[in-house]
Amino acid sequence: KGIQLGALVCLVDAHDRQQLLFLGPAGGSMVLASGDRVVQVISSEAPLGRAMLGKCEGDDVSMQVSSTRQQFEVLWAR
Repeated sequence: KGIQLGALVCLVDAHDRQQLLFLGPAGGSMVLASGDRVVQVISSEAPLGRAMLGKCEGDDVSMQVSSTRQQFEVLWAR
């Protein structure tokens, strides 16, 4: 089943930077703060949202942004 709508996901990039994302039906570009953590809300229709759907912990997620390919690893999803 993997990552679905409503999941809270932690991704890490090649430089070991982590980011928390909430996969929502709408409301992309919203940022939520919980204590010292920041959670970016992205739509399942956004390129990164579409790329994450169905992925599991340890999977690679990649997307093309103009001429650059961005790649992440799913650390965890809840």
